[in-house]
Amino acid sequence: MRKIITILSLLSLLALPLPALAKGVVLNFSDVDISTMVKFISDLTGKNFVMDDRVKGKISVFSPAKLSTEEAFNVFTSVLELKGFTVVPAGKVLKIVPTGAAKQSGMKILSDKDRGPVNEATWHASSTWSTSPARRR
Repeated sequence: MRKIITILSLLSLLALPLPALAKGVVLNFSDVDISTMVKFISDLTGKNFVMDDRVKGKISVFSPAKLSTEEAFNVFTSVLELKGFTVVPAGKVLKIVPTGAAKQSGMKILSDKDRGPVNEATWHASSTWSTSPARRR
């Protein structure tokens, strides 16, 4: 009887979906369009995003450790901030817009409290901006 219970227990573990066995996500994006990461984060979090036409650029993000969905979202918003963009709540969607435009129009920008802290030891974001002085401002 014990063998049957043990076998059934092992079989029930095999029936679990893969995410239930290995929680967390590793972010490894090398020089990808911002829209690619937006799509990934949208699929991961179930959040709806609308991107302003001015939101363009390439990003690189590397996280050697698994991150929770919330931590991945926080890394995502931090990377957007590094690139000069922000996330603005608008009903059931989150708008991604240039930070300057959001501030000028008086939009409510996600605060650090809304985003949550990012553990700097678990991720690295790399900017791929041009090195020309006009682009570094």
